[in-house]
Amino acid sequence: NTGSITLVDSFSSSSTINRNSSGTLIANSNVRASTITLNGSTSLGSGNWEVTGSGISWSTGAAVTITPGTSTIYMLSASAKTFAGAGKTYYNLNQGGSGTLTITGSNSFNDITASVAPSTITITSGTTQTVSNFTLSGTAGNQVTLNSSTSGSPHTLSDASGTVSVSYLTISDSTATGGAIWQSYTSNGNIDGGGNSGWDFGAAEINEAWPACNAPMVGTNPFSVIVNSSPTYRDWE
Repeated sequence: NTGSITLVDSFSSSSTINRNSSGTLIANSNVRASTITLNGSTSLGSGNWEVTGSGISWSTGAAVTITPGTSTIYMLSASAKTFAGAGKTYYNLNQGGSGTLTITGSNSFNDITASVAPSTITITSGTTQTVSNFTLSGTAGNQVTLNSSTSGSPHTLSDASGTVSVSYLTISDSTATGGAIWQSYTSNGNIDGGGNSGWDFGAAEINEAWPACNAPMVGTNPFSVIVNSSPTYRDWE
């Protein structure tokens, strides 16, 4: 087929979706399959793409045009699985299963998230994932691990502006860059696993307002106050 195919209703398969046609697949609803292979141009639409299989369960061809829309790709397997993005632009990518999610290719995302913790996201060493947001976080007692495929060889996360603030992440071999401020304060449950740059693991700043001064004035000078609990007086000039 060399024209466009539009999915109007949700589509679910326990097997593989292998997209090989030369036209454009337009998905306006949810798609669920064990494995998704895209070798033809695809508009991901506004629905959810739920990938249940292990291994290389999402694969995009190098020559394929991807229109990301506002879709979210959920990688759901409880076993190790790989998102082979081929350097394309996507909207949201979610780690939705306890098995390690490996990301290959230097891709662009609106956001990378995790809905299951504890879990691990491994990014191929030497690649760059460009994001508009980065809200990846775990929960207390359930860390999400962010690391690289080769220990000691970092990946790069790039966000052009703003402040990225994460919590309950264990981060290793990760370079954070691009102009944004990357906050991974240990006071928010984050752990520095080593080999990182661009991340700020320092304790969060605490801004406390000065308490109201209710000390009595001395005489007629409005700047005379009791400064100690004992009756010691001082006139301020």
